[in-house]
Amino acid sequence: MKPILVANWKMQLSQAESVERLTALRLGVKDFGYAVHMVVCPSFTALERAKETLITSKIQLGAQDMFWAEQGAFTGEVSPTQLRELGVTHVILGHSERREFLGETDKMVAQKVESAMAHGLTPIVCVGETAHQRNDNQQESVIVQELERALQCTPPPSENQMLYVAYEPMWAIGTGEPASPAQAELMRQVIVRTLQEKFGAELAAHRCGVLYGGSVDAENISHYVRPDSYQGALVGGAGLKPETFLALLTSIKQQFS
Repeated sequence: MKPILVANWKMQLSQAESVERLTALRLGVKDFGYAVHMVVCPSFTALERAKETLITSKIQLGAQDMFWAEQGAFTGEVSPTQLRELGVTHVILGHSERREFLGETDKMVAQKVESAMAHGLTPIVCVGETAHQRNDNQQESVIVQELERALQCTPPPSENQMLYVAYEPMWAIGTGEPASPAQAELMRQVIVRTLQEKFGAELAAHRCGVLYGGSVDAENISHYVRPDSYQGALVGGAGLKPETFLALLTSIKQQFS
C-alpha cells in the first residue's frame, strides 16, 4: 500500500495564504514522483482557489468535514456533492475537535462516513482517547467503540475505494508530546483487528489504511510511518508550512523506498 501524508490546515489560513503555500508545495513536490499520496485539506472558503492552484498537480484536495445529505435545509453545512464539484477527493470525518467543541456524535460520524463512501469520497475517520480515558486504561475500548460505531453503516470498500482511519490521541494533538511509538503501535493493532472483524482480513489489508496523528513532525514521523507500522500520517501544524510538509514527505519516502 502506498503511504499517504494528509495536512489538515484547520481554521488557519486566508485564501491568499492558502494559494501561496499550495503554489510553493506544488513546486516542491515535483521531485517526489508518485511514491507518496499527498492530500491537503484547507478551509472551505479556500477550496475553489485551491482546486485551481492544484490543477495537474500531484497533490490531492481534501476537506475538513462534510454533511451527510446531498441537499436540504441544513444551514451552514456542505454536502458531498458540493465537495465533489470542487474537486475534493478526501474528507476528514469525526475529528476530535468537532466532537469536543461542536458536539459531533458517533451517529453523525457514521452517517458522514456512509455518505462519503457512497459519493466516491475517501473518508479519513478520526478516533482517539482523552488523557482521562488513557489514565483509566480505557483507550482500547474507546477506540474500538468509536470505530465500530463510525463504520456501522458502511459497506466494504469496493475495488476502487480506500478508507483511512487516523489514530489521534486527543492528549497529543497540538501539545508537542506525541504518543510513544510503543503506545501508538498497540493502538494501530487494535484498529487493524477491528477493521479485520468488520471487513475481513484481505479487504482490511488492501482497502483500509491506518494513519497516525498528534504532534507529528519531521523528527519523529519515522517512528510511526514505516512499512511495518502506520501507512501514513494526518498532520496539523506540521503541514502548514511547505518546508515542513516537504520534510515529512522526505522522511516517509525514505522509509518506504
